[in-house]
Amino acid sequence: MSGQGIEGGAGGRRELLVILSGDQAEEGFRKLSSDYKVHHVVSNRVVVVEGAQSDLAGLRAIPGVIAATAGDLSPGVLNGLDDSESLFVAAWLSRIKEGAPKQRSGEGLNWDAPGFEPPDPPAGNS
Repeated sequence: MSGQGIEGGAGGRRELLVILSGDQAEEGFRKLSSDYKVHHVVSNRVVVVEGAQSDLAGLRAIPGVIAATAGDLSPGVLNGLDDSESLFVAAWLSRIKEGAPKQRSGEGLNWDAPGFEPPDPPAGNS
């Protein structure tokens, strides 16, 4: 998904996080991938799809889906994830909550713009 897709590009589309039950993950993923555009497959249980806020109820009705969200998860769901799934979900939730991309001092300026130091030369070059 392009950079502006977090909060809804064309038609209110956005990233939605889906958590599947381990024993029904395969069946749930087949249904998800046939009905939604899949952006990230983190594991057989954690998937990010493109959808609208109005799609959440439909996602939650898919067999095997234990949670579908546009931005919040209950602690109980988070506790059921393994380390790599938890790390991804925490980063995804943080990005969603931040909203706009970070603004950096000098973003978009030339490296030698007034008030900024040029980068160090590569090692071995003087």
